[in-house]
Amino acid sequence: MKNKATIKISPALLALTLCLMKESAFSKNQSTTEAQFNWGNLTDLSTVEFNNFNSKNDLLTKINYKNRAESFASVPFSEKNILDSLKNTSTKTSNTIASATKTGVQNKTVTVNFTAINKANNESVLADFIITSERTGEIFKGNTSSKNTFFPIQLSQQDNLKVLVKADGFADGNSMISIKDFVSTNHHDFAIPLVFERYPLSIKVLDADTKESIKNAQVKVVDLNASEIKNASKKSNSDEYSANLKLSSKYEFIINAEDYIELKEKVLKAPQGNSVNFMLYKNSLPVHFEVIDAETEKPVKAFINIKLEHLKRNIIFKNEAKASVRVSSQEIFTVETAAEHYITKQSTFNMADFNPTKKYVYTIRLERNLHHLTIKTKNKLNGENIIADKIELVNLSNKANQPKTEKLKNGDVLISLIPEDKYHLEINTNGFEKYQQEFIKLKQVELDCFLTPKQKIKGLVLSAIDSTSGKIIPATFNITGSKTKKNFTVYTSNDVTEYHLALTEKDNYQIESIAKDYELKVEQVQYLSSKKTVFYTVVLKRKPSVNINKSVASLGVPKTKATIESSKVKDFIQIESGQSITLDNVYFEQSSFILQSVSYQELDKMVELLKNAPQVKIEISGHTDNIGDTRLNFALSENRARVVFNYFVSKGIHENRLKYKGYGSNKPLLPNNSEENKKKNRRVELTVL
Repeated sequence: MKNKATIKISPALLALTLCLMKESAFSKNQSTTEAQFNWGNLTDLSTVEFNNFNSKNDLLTKINYKNRAESFASVPFSEKNILDSLKNTSTKTSNTIASATKTGVQNKTVTVNFTAINKANNESVLADFIITSERTGEIFKGNTSSKNTFFPIQLSQQDNLKVLVKADGFADGNSMISIKDFVSTNHHDFAIPLVFERYPLSIKVLDADTKESIKNAQVKVVDLNASEIKNASKKSNSDEYSANLKLSSKYEFIINAEDYIELKEKVLKAPQGNSVNFMLYKNSLPVHFEVIDAETEKPVKAFINIKLEHLKRNIIFKNEAKASVRVSSQEIFTVETAAEHYITKQSTFNMADFNPTKKYVYTIRLERNLHHLTIKTKNKLNGENIIADKIELVNLSNKANQPKTEKLKNGDVLISLIPEDKYHLEINTNGFEKYQQEFIKLKQVELDCFLTPKQKIKGLVLSAIDSTSGKIIPATFNITGSKTKKNFTVYTSNDVTEYHLALTEKDNYQIESIAKDYELKVEQVQYLSSKKTVFYTVVLKRKPSVNINKSVASLGVPKTKATIESSKVKDFIQIESGQSITLDNVYFEQSSFILQSVSYQELDKMVELLKNAPQVKIEISGHTDNIGDTRLNFALSENRARVVFNYFVSKGIHENRLKYKGYGSNKPLLPNNSEENKKKNRRVELTVL
C-alpha cells in the first residue's frame, strides 16, 4: 500500500535525506526513478513530500536516516559528496536499519511537548506546568521561558496525563491528554489555552481641594487575597499610575505624598472604565465658620478675627457672614466676632479630633446687644408693689424674635429688648384689671406699671402651688360645706391661676385638691365672715417619679453638691435648681486653658445628658486654688469655663441653655491647706439653673 507523508526539515538535512533514500532504494533493488521527490523551495524549514514508500518499514528507515543525517552535517552540500560518504558507512546503516526492524517500537520513547498560549490572541505565555501520570502517578513539574517555550516530558508507554497550567495574570488551565501513538511520530506537541484574568487599572492621585494632580506620589497596591504588596507603575510623560490587577482579587491602595495625609482605600472589584481617582488631603484641613443671629438663626454680617495660636497669625474677614481658614492638626484658634447691634463674642476651638474625612463647620451665634428693662408692678390706689401673675411682652417689629423675661426675687421682671424694635406689654394679675402698653426705643432702665384693682368678690379665692418650686400649677378643687352640704367643683389653669368662689354663708369647707402628677390633698377651711374675701393657697407635693435611670439626687449625694464620675454618670433630669456637678475627668494643660483630649469622653457624656434633658439650663463655672495672682486666676478660670462652653456648643447644645463664669479661688470646696485639697479646688462645675 502506497502512502504520502509531509515533514519539515532544513535544506542540509533535506539533501542528506534524499541521498539516504536513494541508497535505500538501491539496497532494495529499486530503480531510483521509482522514488519521486518534490523538493519545493529550499528554505530553512522546507516541506518535502515523499511518495511511494511503505508506511511502516520505510518510515522506520526514514527515522534512522534522520539519525544518521546528523553525523553528516559537515559534508559539503552536494549529492555526490554525500553519496561518497554514505558508501563508507553503508554497512553500519544496514545494521542500524536491521536492528530497528527487529525491535519494532516496543522500547520506543516519545517526547511530549507542552506550551501555554493566550486564548485571546494565541500568543505564547510563560507558565508553570504540573503534569500527573494517570498510569504511574508520577508528577512532572517545569516551566517555559522566553528561550524555551516548550516544556518536554518523556514517555515510554501509553498514558493519560492530567495537566495543570499556572501563569501570572491568567486563570489556571486544566486538561486531560491521552498519549497512545508511539508508531507514527516520536513527539507530540500540545498548546494549552489560558484565559486572561487581569485588567489594567489607571490611577490618578489628586489634591482633594484643588483637584489637581499630585506629582511624585507613592502608590502601593496590596493584594488582600495573596497578601502581596507591589508598587504601581508611573506612566511615562504622565501624572497617572498603572497597575495590572487580578479580576478575582480584592485590593487595598496605600497612597503617600509629601505634605499630604496618608490614604488607605480598598478596591474590591474592577471600577467602571478601569480607572480610579484617589483624593489626598493636606496636613491642614479647611475649617468653616458661619455667623448667625442666636434667636432668628439668620446670617449676620460681622467683623471676624481668627487667631491661630500656634502659628501666631491673625486672619481677618470684614462684613462677612461666612469665613474659612486652613488649620493644622494641633492648632488652637480663637475667633472674635463683632457686629452692629450685637454683643461681641469670643470663641475658642481646637483640632484635637483632626479627621480628613470630617467637614468642620462651626456656627457662631451672636446675641443682640439688648436693652435691659426692669418692670415693676404697683397698686394704682396705694402705690404698693404687686407681684404680677403674668407679664407678656410681644415684639411687634419681629414676631420671630420675642424677648426674654426673668422674674426677680422681689417680684420685678427683667426683660431684654432690642432698642430699635416696637413692643406690646400686657400684665395680668388676679384682683386687678388688665394692664396694656406699647413702647419703642425706651431709654430708662425701669418701667413702673400701675394696676387698677378690680371690685372685690366676697368669698373664697383658691389657687395651688408646687411644694418645691412655689410655682402656680393648674388644679381641680372639690369643695363641700359641712353645714350646708353644698358641693362645688372649680378649676384653675395656666391662664386663670385663681378661682373666685362667691360665698354668702359661714361654714366649714372640706377642700379636695387634685393636680396631674401631684398627690391628692384634703383640707378643712373655715369661712367665718360672709363680708370678707379669703385667699387660700393649697400646697401640693409632686408624686415620686418612676425613672429607670436613677438620678444623681437619688444616689444619696448631698443636695447642694453632686459628683459625677465616668463610671457613675446617670441622668440628671431630676436635679433641682442650684445643684452643682463637678466634672472629675476634665483636664487642661498646666496653667493654661488648652483642653486635653482625654477630657472629651467625659464632656461627650455630659453632652448626651444635656440632649436627653432639653429643658435643663446650666452654668459652667471654672475654679482655681489660691496659688498665684488673683486676677490671673479669675481669667484662667473663666477661660477654662469658656472652653467647655464652646465644646458643648460645637456638639449641638444651644447657647441659650448655657452660661459660663470664672470664680477664680473665691469658691473653694476645701481649705487650700494641702496639695490634695488644692487639686480638688481646681475644677469645672455644672450648675443647674
